[in-house]
Amino acid sequence: MKSRGLLQETLRYPMLSHDLTTQKAFRLLRPVLQKLDVRHLKKEPHIVRASDYPNLVDAGMGKWIITARQATFREGQEKKAFGFIARDEKKDRFLLSICVDERLFIDGDPNPVSRKEIKKLAVHELVHGFAFMVAATILDDGIFCDIVNLLMRSRIEISSLDSGEYTESLSIVGYSLNCAINDAHFRILGTGFKGDYSELYNDLLLSYQLAYEFMEKAKKQMENGGDFPKLLKHTIDALVNEKALDSEFVEKRMRLFLPWLYSRFCIKPQYKIAGHAAEGH
Repeated sequence: MKSRGLLQETLRYPMLSHDLTTQKAFRLLRPVLQKLDVRHLKKEPHIVRASDYPNLVDAGMGKWIITARQATFREGQEKKAFGFIARDEKKDRFLLSICVDERLFIDGDPNPVSRKEIKKLAVHELVHGFAFMVAATILDDGIFCDIVNLLMRSRIEISSLDSGEYTESLSIVGYSLNCAINDAHFRILGTGFKGDYSELYNDLLLSYQLAYEFMEKAKKQMENGGDFPKLLKHTIDALVNEKALDSEFVEKRMRLFLPWLYSRFCIKPQYKIAGHAAEGH
């Protein structure tokens, strides 16, 4: 069966199931993102081997090698980042490579103006790649590779998965941030990821856990802890500056987390002991 016919045939089947939720996916990807250190990319790739992470192995993703690096983009190329998938049949491994335009860096370091953009672009490509990783755990390898070839519309010749070296033989499909970042944007065909890819993208940029850690640190830095509005502003400013995030995005996420953060930092639980109310400590 030809690849295009195979793609059409795959689309006819019901969504295949996978037990990954958004939170499970976040726990799988957070250590990968930390190891990739996308805000400090160099020409030499940062490499993560999924086989080093037991949770990824248990999820059926142990065959993957994930790399991220600066790349030279052709003149006139509007995309500022791209990701591609390749397979090493001899060693039965897959490569997810994330490349970010070197023009976003100055002398190898992030351009101060581009720091926020670099992080968003890299996380965006990582979530796209993860959608392929989920599909690979469900689909037959042959079907998966045919689908990848159709969706990527490119062919990459890998010289070494271990070093991340490759030669580009056709144009690579990239992504910009000017498109709608929703679940459908990331989802691969009929693979039934139970989570929401757009929520995963947002969590990888700013999760409740990270917001809580920063608020806890801010409270220790402020004299007498300060009141909650001041604590919230201090936390938002720290996240924007230290994590290279847009202030509007941080404020939106903090509004989402607000009920839990307020209850953790401002409301002391009450426990009834022998008919009397006592403060919890």
